Amino acid sequence: MNRLRIVGAFVLVAVLVILMVQNRDTVTTRLLWARVEMPQSILLLVTAVLGFGSGALFAWFRLRPRRERGGKNSAAGVQEGADTA
Repeated sequence: MNRLRIVGAFVLVAVLVILMVQNRDTVTTRLLWARVEMPQSILLLVTAVLGFGSGALFAWFRLRPRRERGGKNSAAGVQEGADTA
């Protein structure tokens, strides 16, 4: 399963690099009152980084309450040093 994630990550990075190389035209981006002209490849990179960051943040917030409730990796109910035999 871990190997599949690594291969998937490499495939996504390769697709992103191909998109960036093929889209070097200048585009105008507007956000609220700001207007910025930049290569489309930079816009793609910024969008990918923001998407990854928001997904990682969402996953972090989603997993955090499980640990506090005494989830899978919690030591709740387990006594340290106690012999189970």
